[in-house]
Formats: sequence, structure tokens, C-alpha cells
Amino acid sequence: MVEALKSERIKIGSRTFFFDLLEAKDGSKYVKISESRRDEKEDKFKRQSIMVFSEGFEDFKNAFDKITQ
Repeated sequence: MVEALKSERIKIGSRTFFFDLLEAKDGSKYVKISESRRDEKEDKFKRQSIMVFSEGFEDFKNAFDKITQ
């Protein structure tokens, strides 16, 4: 398991979001954004993740800023 260089966690309603800055084996950095939520039907937690690599940080941030203004 890769240890995060930095982490943030936010809880919104029944969902928890994790933002982790990680370092790949080649030294490049990437952000892993995960959502964890409880599945009432199966009585367990489900987790989904996306990864954004360093070359996309600025574009990802700009797109997020545009749609949230």
C-alpha cells in the first residue's frame, strides 16, 4: 500500500470523500479522489476512486472551478 504524502477527508451527508496526494514509483505525483458510502442493501461500505496525474492537475482544477462558480 502506498502511503499518502498529504490527505484530506470531508463528510457530506452519508458519503465521505478522501483526497490523497500520492507518489508513483517513478517519482511523479498523482491525486486519488475516493468516495465511500454505506450500501444499506448489502450492509457494507462501497468505495469508488478516480486518479488525476500531475500533468492534468491544472486542467482538472480549472474545470472544477468553472462548473462550481
